[in-house]
Amino acid sequence: AAIPALAFHEVQRNVNERLRGMEAVPIDDEEFLSARMYTGPMYVKYNSVLRGLQSTLALFRSCFERLCRGNKYSTTLHCINSAVVKLSKSTIASKVYRGVSGGRLPHHFRVANEFGVRGGIDPAFMSTTLDREVALAYASTKEGPGVVFEIQQGMIDRGADISWLSQYPHEKEILFAPLCGLEIMKLTVDGTVLVPLVRLSINLNAATIDQVISRRRKLLIDMGTNMSVEVSAALSGTGFEEVAVKMLSDQLHRDALAQPVMWYNVEEHFQEGVARVIDAKRAALSHEKRLGWMMTRPSALSTHALPIVRLLRDEAPSVRRAALEAIGAMEAHVASPHTSSVVPCLRDVDESVRQACVEALFRVDSASLSAATPSIILILEHSSQQPSVRCAAIKALGHLDPGKLAQCVKPAVVSRLSDDFDYVRTAALEAMAVLEGSMLLAYSKQLLICLEDAIPEVRNAAVATLSSIAPYLPLNAIVARLDHRDDGVRQATLALLAKLEPHLLTECAAILVRTITDPSEHVRSAALEAIASLHPSDLATHREAVLQCFSDASAEVRGKAIESIAKLHHDPLMASLPQLLASFTDHDPGVRGKAVSVVLSRLDVSELIDHIGEIVRRIEDDDAGVRRAAMLWATAKLGPSLLGRHSRAVARGVDDSSVRVR
Repeated sequence: AAIPALAFHEVQRNVNERLRGMEAVPIDDEEFLSARMYTGPMYVKYNSVLRGLQSTLALFRSCFERLCRGNKYSTTLHCINSAVVKLSKSTIASKVYRGVSGGRLPHHFRVANEFGVRGGIDPAFMSTTLDREVALAYASTKEGPGVVFEIQQGMIDRGADISWLSQYPHEKEILFAPLCGLEIMKLTVDGTVLVPLVRLSINLNAATIDQVISRRRKLLIDMGTNMSVEVSAALSGTGFEEVAVKMLSDQLHRDALAQPVMWYNVEEHFQEGVARVIDAKRAALSHEKRLGWMMTRPSALSTHALPIVRLLRDEAPSVRRAALEAIGAMEAHVASPHTSSVVPCLRDVDESVRQACVEALFRVDSASLSAATPSIILILEHSSQQPSVRCAAIKALGHLDPGKLAQCVKPAVVSRLSDDFDYVRTAALEAMAVLEGSMLLAYSKQLLICLEDAIPEVRNAAVATLSSIAPYLPLNAIVARLDHRDDGVRQATLALLAKLEPHLLTECAAILVRTITDPSEHVRSAALEAIASLHPSDLATHREAVLQCFSDASAEVRGKAIESIAKLHHDPLMASLPQLLASFTDHDPGVRGKAVSVVLSRLDVSELIDHIGEIVRRIEDDDAGVRRAAMLWATAKLGPSLLGRHSRAVARGVDDSSVRVR
């Protein structure tokens, strides 16, 4: 009975373990099955293909046509060859024998040619045996003289021991791949058998099936290897030679060589792979892309700090910017020694480079930045025609420790609060924001003047900077600006007042309430936001004035009014319920949503028992957010009996077009 392939799994696993231990490639099931097929009657057909397909001898040609009928068995032959190449790695270099019956040696095996060589090349697989008696048996199977080739295997020239997978294991077969060279060293006779002593030369170009199907991928690998040499040569002397080669290798394995081997055997895919290899080389040669790759590897940055710093003198702004970004990504102890090389970039002609310089200086330690302060101030003083350079220098000073900044803030920064360019004034305000309160108070007059700036960004920066010292500022100096003709100034003033502690804000509460009638809706909104910062008890005093804003023409103001009422304690909030319920039908969905949210989150169901219908109707609101809030409240707060009364509305909510409501 035939032995199933499963019966060989254990021995095949052991063979493969031995191959792996030799750092050789194990054989696959396809190679095992093909080699086993060869050890049976099929070997005649396989060797007929190899001897007869391209033969000029009529005998071999006719044998191929008669036995194979045009079948070439290409895949099987490749798999057999692959199995031989792999298994030969573990073969002991012993003596083997090959028996041939019914013929005589060809002339070129008996007589040396003009080079003194006797022998030939076998185009087919060559079966041999470790057992001389088996070879003698093959040599005597036909009439006529027999020949037994005696072959000594060597370190390189070895066949594959396939006895463990053979259909005839007793033959102890050692199989050699096609195109073996057989050189006759000596002819001897043993009785009726001619015994040529043979020197063997195997085909060193024989490839495994893995190598055959991965030839195109191997071409890309070789292409990448050559490009590594080119990249290293192109960057010679820059300090980036090794890291560029590492980047190229990494990029190739992540992209061009990342596909399965069969993918490359499709013409379009192979063409794409070639393009990707070329792209990887270009990326490795590009300073910008290489630095970007290095920024994901901190160790690469730290070991290449000097080459990166040298790029700050590159002609291309994009390279200078990338170098500064790389310096900004370094650890402080790595970047700090190069501060003096970074500071001059504050006056770079390119805005993006100057900005990258500021960010890079943020990474250096305080001692290094402090040491560079005179250079930064010098750049600032000599940039009268370059506002963007002034801005960059001020931002760099803003990274100083508060104590160090305080020493240079008056001559270098405060004077820039009146700069002709708004972004310079903004940078100066942002830099001063790091000062401690006592230091900042010394410049409160100049800072308060910035609240009156014509540019919103400057006013906002002034509010942010003044907020830390707002409790210590003269209240009347702030409040006086509520009468400024520019509504932006009034809005900024209110934003600053909102930063005050509630007990300080109470002193000007009446003025804030008066401001909620300001012509500008943004000022009215800011006034309500400031009023909301009052203590709830003080806020209750002005509840009626805030409720008047529920009918304001501006949705922004109405929304802020609702947010202010939400800060009240329970009783005054309950007193405001009619106005809040009226806002349920406001034409602005944002206002409706705020009103619904305040009522449903602050009041109990028992307090809303007379208004449940109004709330449930919000399940059919035009705004999905309002519908969701109403649905959540109804399903979570209403008991079974109340929920049953409004089941129809709740059911419609289940079929809502919005998944958030459903």
